[in-house]
Amino acid sequence: MLGYLGPDVRGDDAVLLARVQAELALARNQPQAALAALDRVPEPWPAPLAVELLGLRARAEFAAGRTGDGIRTVESRARLLTTAEERRANYDLLVTALTADPAVTAAVPPGASAGERAWFELAALLAASQVEPAQFAQRADDWKARHPDHPGGAYLPATVAEPADQAMAPAV
Repeated sequence: MLGYLGPDVRGDDAVLLARVQAELALARNQPQAALAALDRVPEPWPAPLAVELLGLRARAEFAAGRTGDGIRTVESRARLLTTAEERRANYDLLVTALTADPAVTAAVPPGASAGERAWFELAALLAASQVEPAQFAQRADDWKARHPDHPGGAYLPATVAEPADQAMAPAV
């Protein structure tokens, strides 16, 4: 059915078409096709759909191995969200993507901001959380001291005395 639509699709129809194409591409494990579909929608995106489109873009970027881009997209999306629950779900997407494969966060991309580097450090820290609880707790405290206002701190235990399994894991 999507093949019947020509290149002259405009406005809201173009946004809807791109969204559906991106979702289908992600379902088929074709993240580059999803990104191409989203790239056809001129920015700035319509406000009511920006959060959804940014979520699709982030998922596609992570699936394509573009971790730095995915982090930046999640951060952009977070600025549009209005509730703590929405922001938490947004960051759950990020933490899940970062912890799914340790190789993804093995090297911080050149030019990464301090906040982006903190996400990479957090992923490495969470990957090592089951090793030695006392050592993990100390490393978590060190991370939080270096990044006191970073949203990733919610995924770490509150204090050294709190066991690592008490930290809030992302809801998948």
